[in-house]
Amino acid sequence: MSTETSKRTVVIDLDNTLADYVGGWDKHKDFPGDPYQDVVFELRRLKAQGWLIGILTTRPTELTWKWINTHNLRDLIEFVNDNPHQPKDASTHKPIAFCYIDDRGIRFTGHNMREIVDGLLAGEFQPWGK
Repeated sequence: MSTETSKRTVVIDLDNTLADYVGGWDKHKDFPGDPYQDVVFELRRLKAQGWLIGILTTRPTELTWKWINTHNLRDLIEFVNDNPHQPKDASTHKPIAFCYIDDRGIRFTGHNMREIVDGLLAGEFQPWGK
């Protein structure tokens, strides 16, 4: 995989980021909700500029592909959980990407770990859907 390819890959979470998750696991345990159309629209903008789009989720890969196909997103999504463009000696547990988009993400800047931990201990962090 070239460096250029890794810079042009976005990996996005499924539940509560690409797909509706209102009601949580109790409602969506068997299948994610509908895609957020504004998110799909924006991912299509990236795709039109040559970006690769992948999904990283704790849901089973086969179920995630079923969801993708059900919602006619196969032309948008390049991979689920395993980036086929990984370097041969790289782990498959975390797909290589330029960035990750997730409803539970916290950005580490290289110098803010104390701030992150202080915020977690103080209960200041809340995922988007909470």
